[in-house]
Amino acid sequence: MQYILTLTRTTKNTYRYDHPDEDSNLRIIYVQQTMFPSGPPERITVNIEAS
Repeated sequence: MQYILTLTRTTKNTYRYDHPDEDSNLRIIYVQQTMFPSGPPERITVNIEAS
């Protein structure tokens, strides 16, 4: 499964990314700011693969 999430909020230590579809299985992800030291991208792609 692949999800494209958009940056919606910056907190003290995290970036919040939301999926636009409220019925999506993956709705919100918080990413530590240390993951993007030069600033957050506007969108991220998340791939989930069962193994």
